[in-house]
Amino acid sequence: MRRSPKDLCLVGAAVLGIAWGWLRLRADEPSRPSPPRHAAAGVDVLGEARVAERSRADQPRTPHPITSAHEAMAQRRELISALVRALEDQNHERAQQLLSEAEEVEGAHAQASTFGATVLGYHLILDCLRARDASPSGPLPSELVDASRGYLDQHRLPPRRQVRRVCLEGRPFARRA
Repeated sequence: MRRSPKDLCLVGAAVLGIAWGWLRLRADEPSRPSPPRHAAAGVDVLGEARVAERSRADQPRTPHPITSAHEAMAQRRELISALVRALEDQNHERAQQLLSEAEEVEGAHAQASTFGATVLGYHLILDCLRARDASPSGPLPSELVDASRGYLDQHRLPPRRQVRRVCLEGRPFARRA
């Protein structure tokens, strides 16, 4: 019986597929690492590691201490979170109070951080929202527009997108924009 070239190609493809599958299965099997060179010399590295591990397990664990820097970071996070909620709710008076608190926190913790620039961004957002409320159809004052553009040029912080949206594009404040 004579096979056509089409049949031979199909059989060849099937054989190649089976071989490829077998090689893939072999590649997925975990390989056993060869013993380290010092194992032949009689050094029990794993035994020493197990002894050290047991001695550490016998000691009581002490939690990582919460420092004043941790507390300051938590306070900053809470302030920014409350500020964002106030801006979403269009509660500008509450937002202004929170910004004042944030400035006090920034002054109290004089660390090298970007919190002051973040507060500045939220100040710009609040000023833009108030200016839009004062004259809904009119343009923003040029000082606010220039300050917003300067903020966008200088900073790469989270309120940056909101400064662009609210101050330059005239859109409302939204957390996830």
